[in-house]
Amino acid sequence: MTLSNPAAVNANWLKLKELNNQQTAALSPKISSIGEKWIGPFILDNVERSRVLCNFVATNGLYTVSSGGYQAAVNVTIEVEVTPVNESGAAIGNPMLKQIILKGSAKS
Repeated sequence: MTLSNPAAVNANWLKLKELNNQQTAALSPKISSIGEKWIGPFILDNVERSRVLCNFVATNGLYTVSSGGYQAAVNVTIEVEVTPVNESGAAIGNPMLKQIILKGSAKS
């Protein structure tokens, strides 16, 4: 996940520029949001498509570190919506929803 303008939400992000290597000591942030966050839509132009494959990657991992220094896995629920559309992008069928759990790892 990349934040487009994190300082707009919390001005403390600007302090990273002042730190050595732009890093803080190890910590376990919690990302949360109010409401849904959608990415897309993406139009797939193959009318004969019978399935859509998605590959989700957490490039920095999905884990938390306790105050005692122990690392534990964190899981994230992701929902994918697929809606059939015509050539002009108008929906021609009901959306199909699929939820998956992206599983974290306690190993680094």
